[in-house]
Amino acid sequence: SLQKWLRSLRASWREGVQDDQDPATFARAWSDGVALCDLVATVEPLVGRAFQGVQRNPKTRAARAHNVRKALEGLGMRSRMRPELLWIDDELLRGDVGAVTLLLEEVRRAYCPLSLPPSKHSVSRARSLSP
Repeated sequence: SLQKWLRSLRASWREGVQDDQDPATFARAWSDGVALCDLVATVEPLVGRAFQGVQRNPKTRAARAHNVRKALEGLGMRSRMRPELLWIDDELLRGDVGAVTLLLEEVRRAYCPLSLPPSKHSVSRARSLSP
């Protein structure tokens, strides 16, 4: 599961980020971009641990959008990431459960070679997000 994988990364996650009881709470915890930036800093060596310019306590939509965009740009450094997922800013900002889950499954697939492939639901969801 995604929660098991997130726990295996041994990062200091904020409340709700690993919530496996309520999908809406889980997705909202990722919607301000802070956890996404923390995830990218954890898994992407090209970004490194010091992810400069992250708004740690974003108060406005613009600050949240900045964080989400920064995380997606960091993920774009990995050529194995599916490019259509690097443009789902609006869905992530809304806390769309499907978009958050799809992105996290793709990060797990791209950065963890022993992880399972995305589910059939994720593949069909990615096709629906494609332009």
